[in-house]
Amino acid sequence: MIDRFVRVLEEILAKDERSALVLSGIRQYSFRKSMEKYPERVFDIGIMESTAVGFAAGLAAAGMIPFLHTWTPFLIERAFEQLKLDFGSQKLEGNFIGAGASYDLTELGESHYCPEDIAILKQIKNMQIVVPGTATEWEQLFLQSYQNGSPTFYRLSNEVNHTENVVVFGRANIIQKGNKGTVVVVGPLLDTVLKAVGDKDVTILYYTTVEPFDYTLLRENISGNRILICEPYNKSAVLYNIIDALRGEFLKIEMVGIDINAKCCLGNYQDNIPALGLDEKTIASKLQKLLQ
Repeated sequence: MIDRFVRVLEEILAKDERSALVLSGIRQYSFRKSMEKYPERVFDIGIMESTAVGFAAGLAAAGMIPFLHTWTPFLIERAFEQLKLDFGSQKLEGNFIGAGASYDLTELGESHYCPEDIAILKQIKNMQIVVPGTATEWEQLFLQSYQNGSPTFYRLSNEVNHTENVVVFGRANIIQKGNKGTVVVVGPLLDTVLKAVGDKDVTILYYTTVEPFDYTLLRENISGNRILICEPYNKSAVLYNIIDALRGEFLKIEMVGIDINAKCCLGNYQDNIPALGLDEKTIASKLQKLLQ
């Protein structure tokens, strides 16, 4: 996803004079050519993320389309106030591309973990949230939404699906239809969910846009009252959306996601998947329990 992001941004910078890239302590080498070509539109603010968000807000207020890129915990947690006030409250147009996902940088320790990212961003009004499952899906969603007038967060992840889907911003995908329950899966967990589901008679709904949430597709394709929610970050970020979409219905819900008290070692992400509860065995077990 990161390689695709660099290529697409370079193309946008070349063709759209309103575009401006703001880096904050990351990816300077990748964008070295763009920094030389467009010094008036490509900026490295350094490790001052709150300042970088404020700077991007100034660009947006002046009619530019800013793209701000840095590590996710420093963008979302450190600069939350600026995101909330400068962009959310004013509904300024801006694009925030966060690297590191939940645990891509386990070797760097807790300062670089951010499984809380989506839950935090859901508290900012007008904030749009994109969680793609592949690099191609990221590009599709990005090109559809980067100049739609709203602040938008795009979650880059090292972990990707092998399964490709044609995705539309703000719309979920029906992966399969069944009768005994519904699995709602977000972004990079789709492949693992497909393996865990196997031949079970359930509907699978795939979300790559978390905000705005596709209420209509869920209402029209829910199978029974049993729902398994699978998210690649701290669990329950979309729980309210699902309850709100099906308000008044009796629901039996199980959740797969990272627990707030999860312990992550300094190995790589794959080493940590079972401890984080995002593995095929855990998903299959929770689905089996739900369908009993």
